[in-house]
Amino acid sequence: MAENSFQAKEKGKIKPDSVNVLLSGGRVFEGWKNVTIQKNMESIANGFSFEIDDRFAESNSDWLLKPGQWVAISVGSERVVTGYIEKVTAAFDAGSRQYSIEGRSKPGDLVDCSVEGAAEYSGEKIEAIAEKLVKPFGIKIFTSVESSVVNTFGIKVGESVFTALNRLARLQGFFWVSTRAGNIRLTRPGRARAFTTLEENVNLLSGSIEIDTTERFSSYEVKGQSAGTNSFNLGNAAHPQGKATDLGITRHRPLCVIAEGPVDAATSQTRAEWESTSRFAKGMSVDVIVQGWRQENGILWGINQIVRLKSKYLGLNTDMLITQVEHSQSESGTVTNMTLKNKNSFIPKKVIKKEDDILARLSANVKKQQK
Repeated sequence: MAENSFQAKEKGKIKPDSVNVLLSGGRVFEGWKNVTIQKNMESIANGFSFEIDDRFAESNSDWLLKPGQWVAISVGSERVVTGYIEKVTAAFDAGSRQYSIEGRSKPGDLVDCSVEGAAEYSGEKIEAIAEKLVKPFGIKIFTSVESSVVNTFGIKVGESVFTALNRLARLQGFFWVSTRAGNIRLTRPGRARAFTTLEENVNLLSGSIEIDTTERFSSYEVKGQSAGTNSFNLGNAAHPQGKATDLGITRHRPLCVIAEGPVDAATSQTRAEWESTSRFAKGMSVDVIVQGWRQENGILWGINQIVRLKSKYLGLNTDMLITQVEHSQSESGTVTNMTLKNKNSFIPKKVIKKEDDILARLSANVKKQQK
């Protein structure tokens, strides 16, 4: 068997920085020719896909990796994804065998499956409700924030667990991420800072920017209705509403949103701010590619980090938020593709100021260049 060909090894004999797949029984597979590992702030499940073209495999050998198997994906000894193989593709010809696997981290089941159990919750914090929703899937809840009590939260018929969790977190301006062990964490954006600066003509292999204001509006109004309780009056309960403004949109473009469930005045306001900032975030993105998977300090590039981006061509010298990371490895090399957004993306604000908007900075840069 060739040095770099696909092979199974016993746990504890892993090459440094090799990409490997560990099965529950302790067997480790490495030597993959094409590797992709994806992480996204807007998806609760991380994805992976591995391919091999093994000319040295025995034609009568069994498939050792099968759909439904638990796997732990690691880079060297560092765990990056814990989940399940969901798809296997195998093919052969006279000279080789091709084999590939695809899968997601454990929270992928939360994306696919419907909520079971109680249809309404009241007087509990977000993490307490979430624990009940994910318990049947063997997933644990962790939190990096302090959530408030949710007065009432109702489950829609046939709703997926992730959709419910997402609505729940959005009520207070939070979001969920998948942990390396396959659990989920409630957090806020930009809680860490990247060690390495991304800089044109230094470590950026390529970069591009896209700005699209189609889904952004000048004002947002969230309306809902909730039953009165002893803690707030019937006036607030009957017509709770929240308002937010995006000053980056100078035309008159109002949007009214009906809340997904019962809300009070405070929750309606947070929901309006979330609608404004999430659309603000999706309206602009920068894609960059760097060599390798690690920063200068040896840490893997990761999502939900603030990073400094310096690119004269793109007109940017500013802090940005890493919202998506894709590690890939092939015969062409090992690279990391990252999507960056405004650093204040996903942080609920009543008013998005022009100075918060990269679009305004780009306009200013163009004016400077024209002088």
